[in-house]
Amino acid sequence: MGGDAAEPRPALTRPSPADEEKAESLLRQYMVLHRRGDVSAAHKLLQEAISVAPGSAAVILANAEDLVSNKQIKAAATLLKEGLELYPKDAKLETLYGELVLRIAGVADLMAPSEFQAMAQGGKVPVFLAAIMPGAGHAAVGEFRSGLGYFGVFVVCLLWIVLTPEGLSGIAGQLGLNKNAPPVGPIIWLPVVVGFINWVTNIADVSTRIKRMPVMPIERPTPPSDQSFEL
Repeated sequence: MGGDAAEPRPALTRPSPADEEKAESLLRQYMVLHRRGDVSAAHKLLQEAISVAPGSAAVILANAEDLVSNKQIKAAATLLKEGLELYPKDAKLETLYGELVLRIAGVADLMAPSEFQAMAQGGKVPVFLAAIMPGAGHAAVGEFRSGLGYFGVFVVCLLWIVLTPEGLSGIAGQLGLNKNAPPVGPIIWLPVVVGFINWVTNIADVSTRIKRMPVMPIERPTPPSDQSFEL
């Protein structure tokens, strides 16, 4: 299968212990057959596990991974987002969801409201991006001017350090990492301090913004009356 089309699936609710145990047993068989290359039989077992316990964290993860393997990236991300509403502390679901949001970001139009922004709002992904690169988290939620400001400060501080004669080696020397480094003035620490404050402030600002930002509705065409419509 290709594209991001997906069949309608049941609403996600936490399964009973009995259903979850049965679904996990089916998933174990599914993984064995999948490793053996018996794709058809493995797919049937996965669908059976989904029908038994669609809201199981293990089933959600396996279902999402199957969607990704079939290039249904948006459908997988949407499924994972629903799953995280049931299991907000599930590390595996959150990790895969973050990877898919970043993948979608690579093809999304970040200069306009997008599926990526809608998924990113209200979650931890923008904070994660802000921690990696000042300004990236703001871009994820559509705050491009603020993001550009934080990124600009980061670039200025970085250039200040790099272009200062013996700047990097001087900092390493003062930290005891390079005993042969030439002495440098204390002014070299100014861009380091400013850059650190900018980094921390940028993360805190993103965290505050996503808490007060309403979730962006995703506009989709109205499906024909006799057909379903998915991502």
